[in-house]
Amino acid sequence: MKKQIGLFTAILFAVSILMVSCSQEVHEHTFAEEWTSDETNHWHAATCGRTTEVSGKEEHSFGEWVETKAATEEEAGCKERVCDVCKYKDIEVIEKLAHTHTFASEWTSDEKKHWYAATCEHTTEVSGKAEHAFGNWTTTKAATEDAEGTRERSCSVCEYKVTEAIEKLAHTHKFAEEWTSDETYHWHSATCGHTTEVSGKAEHAFGNWTTTKAATEEAEGTRERSCSVCGYTAREAIEKLAHTHKFASEWTSNETNHWHASTCGHTTEVSGKATHSFGEWTVTKEATEEAEGTRERSCSVCGYTATEAIEKLAHTHKFASEWTSNETNHWHAATCGHDVTDSKAEHSFFNEVCTICKYSRISEGFVLIPAGTFQMGSNKGSDSDKPVHKVTITKPFYMGKYEVTQAEYEKYCSYGDDSPSSSKGDGDNYPAYYVSWYDALVYCNKRSMAEGLTPCYSISGNTDPAKWGELPTAEDDPLRDTWNAVECNWNANGYRLPTEAEWEYAARAGDNTVASLTYSGTSNVNKLGEYAWYSSNSNKTTHEVGKKLPNAYGLYDMNGNLWEWCWNWFTDCYDIEVEGGSDPTGASSGSLRVRRGGGWSNGLDNFAVSFRTYSDPYYHGNGYLGFRVVRLAN
Repeated sequence: MKKQIGLFTAILFAVSILMVSCSQEVHEHTFAEEWTSDETNHWHAATCGRTTEVSGKEEHSFGEWVETKAATEEEAGCKERVCDVCKYKDIEVIEKLAHTHTFASEWTSDEKKHWYAATCEHTTEVSGKAEHAFGNWTTTKAATEDAEGTRERSCSVCEYKVTEAIEKLAHTHKFAEEWTSDETYHWHSATCGHTTEVSGKAEHAFGNWTTTKAATEEAEGTRERSCSVCGYTAREAIEKLAHTHKFASEWTSNETNHWHASTCGHTTEVSGKATHSFGEWTVTKEATEEAEGTRERSCSVCGYTATEAIEKLAHTHKFASEWTSNETNHWHAATCGHDVTDSKAEHSFFNEVCTICKYSRISEGFVLIPAGTFQMGSNKGSDSDKPVHKVTITKPFYMGKYEVTQAEYEKYCSYGDDSPSSSKGDGDNYPAYYVSWYDALVYCNKRSMAEGLTPCYSISGNTDPAKWGELPTAEDDPLRDTWNAVECNWNANGYRLPTEAEWEYAARAGDNTVASLTYSGTSNVNKLGEYAWYSSNSNKTTHEVGKKLPNAYGLYDMNGNLWEWCWNWFTDCYDIEVEGGSDPTGASSGSLRVRRGGGWSNGLDNFAVSFRTYSDPYYHGNGYLGFRVVRLAN
């Protein structure tokens, strides 16, 4: 009975559901057959009044662009593409064509440059503009003592020609044999009527002072000294003997200094005055963000205590682990956006490199040669290498890491009748050769002037090589006397040739004993080929600098590749008076200049660091003679 009642109930429920669903009408949307579209999509719009309904909406399926109007230089063009589905057409403008300039085939030029001028209406346009590539000067009229000459050179590209005057030949002065002198200098006066000209002008070489009258507390004394060159005698007074002051044993101090005050009545006299030697700060009150703290430190000498406030605690900055530096200081820069630094301090230099941040002030391409003392020469070589003598280099100096390269030389100077060629090595990194001693002087001063340094060399009182006149080119050239009288300012910071002592000291690179070092870098003849280009491995030519091992100072090619000019006049054997002692510069006159180091064409007997030979200063060498430069360390 229960099963029958449940079946009946289910039937009634199903019938009621069917009656409700039949009473509701279902709406079906209708859509247009044609497409509706915008720039991006197409679709079939509803036609049943339900306007928000669409069918088949999707992005256009464009085909390739088709040019419908070509662009010209005067007018824009256009192009279009069509949707493959709804045929919607997309149209876009094509920009005008760019103007193509035309240029003349002949060159236009001025004093510095040449170019091809525009032949179209754009007159400001040019093509191929570049500086002239001038060849060597050619003398068109030789100068005499009475009239100027002329010379010219042409651009190898556009044939533009430059002409300039050649100064009149200089008068050859004559000078007295006896010395003329004043309190500071001695010189040989002119005997040819040019009273402003002098020869051999130099500061007196005074000996030690000799007391001629002893000073007392009541009266002055006198003393004198004489020049070892010209005999001039200088005299001066010796002050009265000073009163011996007495001072307190306890310290007097202020915020900056401490001293022992005078107890003898001379109140302005003090003893031992010096800046406080403070220890580390000790915090006596910690600072907080709300209140300042305090700290103090005491002088370890006089006990003076300095106290100062500690600022309230501020924002905790964050700093980079790497160093930031300038020429004077190094520091850790803030990484938190605040303009603050950490650990800022002056550099602590050793051999021109900061031991803390590794900042280097050594000029690029140079090596710092420290001051020191060494034994110069050899008792085993030729007579010119003797005797062995002690030399002290009192000032550190920079020396070129390499021999002056062709790129460096040609930046400031040009060669004479001969220039580097492929047969003996031609290229930016090959050493410069066919360079006379006089050429090297010109290079040094020109480079110094270009870099804002004080030139070392002066001829007839002038440091500008442009005013030195033509270079001597032969043994009997009358210009030699003027050039050989060149003076060197040893305190100038410009470039110069090394003295013979500086060269040998740098070549030995810290080995100051005579017997233990034969070559620059090694005492083993079997290893010389690792350090030097010479007759056995050079293939009869120069090689690019820096291709062999350096010596202990980091200098390359101190043996081999090219012989190197030095400042000194050559002497048959060492004169200890002028070639020994502190910072010797050698004899004051001569006819031949020293060259050192051996060259690519030489054998082992020319390669000892003590070996010295010579050439006439006008001589350019047969492709085996160059130089390197030095300058004082700042």
